[in-house]
Amino acid sequence: MKRSIKIYFLPVLALTAAVLGSCSDWTDSESVDISRPSLEEQNPALYAQYLAALRAYKASEHKLTFVMMDNRDGLAPIAQNQRLTAYPDSVDFICMTHPENLASEYADQMAEVRKKGTRVVCEIDYARIESEWEALQAPETDEPETDDTVTPGDVTDGVQEEAGSEGDATDSADDSAFLAFCRERVEALTTSCERYGFDGVTFTYDGPVLSSLTPEQTTLFAGRLGVVYEVLKSWHAAHPEKLLFFRGGPHKLADCSLLSECSYVIVMARKATSREELSVEMSRACVEGVPTDRLIIGVTAPALDGSDELGYFTQTDAAGKPISAIVGAASWVLELSGYD
Repeated sequence: MKRSIKIYFLPVLALTAAVLGSCSDWTDSESVDISRPSLEEQNPALYAQYLAALRAYKASEHKLTFVMMDNRDGLAPIAQNQRLTAYPDSVDFICMTHPENLASEYADQMAEVRKKGTRVVCEIDYARIESEWEALQAPETDEPETDDTVTPGDVTDGVQEEAGSEGDATDSADDSAFLAFCRERVEALTTSCERYGFDGVTFTYDGPVLSSLTPEQTTLFAGRLGVVYEVLKSWHAAHPEKLLFFRGGPHKLADCSLLSECSYVIVMARKATSREELSVEMSRACVEGVPTDRLIIGVTAPALDGSDELGYFTQTDAAGKPISAIVGAASWVLELSGYD
């Protein structure tokens, strides 16, 4: 039995030694140059024709596509959705949410997408300005938080405090400090538009419904928006070649005078889950002073990590899966336009 084992193993060992000896040259790594030329590199003339046709299409009457891009504030792009060149060629407008301290890479990307007729604008978000102000006003303290919060069941002199008391952001006796800050921020953002060569700005405002405000709060918001309007109108008068968009709820504006200067008005419908809800949002937006011939419906894309349920319709596809709000909105637009 021992002899048999040796007979069977010896050829295997000999073969292994031969293989190890002969493959010594195989272990040296060698880089392989894999070339994947783009269409532009393969056929420059054909690519030039494609770009010309694409620009001609975007210059014609067609259904517009407007995309919000959440770029990193002051940092270079690290993901595809932070690169202007990663978006489909059919996109008409890309709006960058953080236009200040823009990374140098974006200058080349802007030039590249403009060859395709895509224009790049920057956002001025009123809610972000308010958040910045509140952060500046927050007291700096290292004291631990105490659980002294007054709950609805607590009683103070027999009367529960009403919402909107002194100290709330929407009920201040003197709002001059915020107005000065707001003016400074809007002016700085429009300056960034010029500095980095954006094609225009998008003013985003999706504040409270007017009917839910007290007269004092209505006056307060009107004053704050008045400052924004003043800066934007002055800027647009000095730069008439620049695009101006409004994004939000037009019916939430006490004064719609800015909208007449806007190239387009994007009606936000982030929470819409059906075509019917899109119709409702569009109907709400059509108040006096809104240019109804320049409306774009705005929905959200589903989160890649599934962190929320936004971005889907209750309607399902052939496989029984809910369709994305983007697909549903596109279908809704085509249906209203009479496309089959």
